[in-house]
Amino acid sequence: MSEVAFVFHELRSPENLGSIARAMNNFGILELVLSAPMTYAFGEAEKLAVKSQGLLEKMRVERELRAALAPYVFVAGTTSRALPARPALDGPGLSERLEREQSRGKVAVLFGSEKRGLSDAELDLCQAVVTLPTRPPQPSVNVAQSAAILAYEIGRRAVSSPTPAPEPGAARGAMERLYAQMQASLLTAGFLNPQNPDDILDELRRLIDRAAPTEREAKLLLSLFRKLDITLRRR
Repeated sequence: MSEVAFVFHELRSPENLGSIARAMNNFGILELVLSAPMTYAFGEAEKLAVKSQGLLEKMRVERELRAALAPYVFVAGTTSRALPARPALDGPGLSERLEREQSRGKVAVLFGSEKRGLSDAELDLCQAVVTLPTRPPQPSVNVAQSAAILAYEIGRRAVSSPTPAPEPGAARGAMERLYAQMQASLLTAGFLNPQNPDDILDELRRLIDRAAPTEREAKLLLSLFRKLDITLRRR
């Protein structure tokens, strides 16, 4: 399952980055992505990235989270919080889900910053959430430790030759373009409350994400909403 990427948003500590690279290399997770990093002292990370400096050399760095997630058809976001509307996967559940989704294209696990984790808005960019069961009074896990635990779970379930799907799944970049157009079109149609569109939009996003559209289906929906918008504006 080496096609799984680990994406870290607003990572602050070069020491954590080095530990992350080592843990990823331990279990065959070979795609490392940084989103809006809070440090660029990548040289300091090499001290802890024992025999894993290659991951640091080829890691992708993006200034914005949507750009970091754009290539992936499925993203699971980590959180220590209970989200009532979103049942969380545990480590084994995540590895099983990634195995299924990987047949459609590239998949990723998103980790938040050491200071605040992932916000609700950032988790809205993910199709699933992941929580590691812990005991009080310490509900959260250090980001490097979290990465090591999930890398281990994914590595255990590694599949040597996953069966490709007949059609590729829609990557997150394509889905975000679809959702932006959907919002514009539904506002034009008067379907959404301009002062508070997010509740309905979030439900629609989750509905479409559950359907796991193919690349062709996402393009079809995007064309539909564009045509709807043009027609409504002409009226």
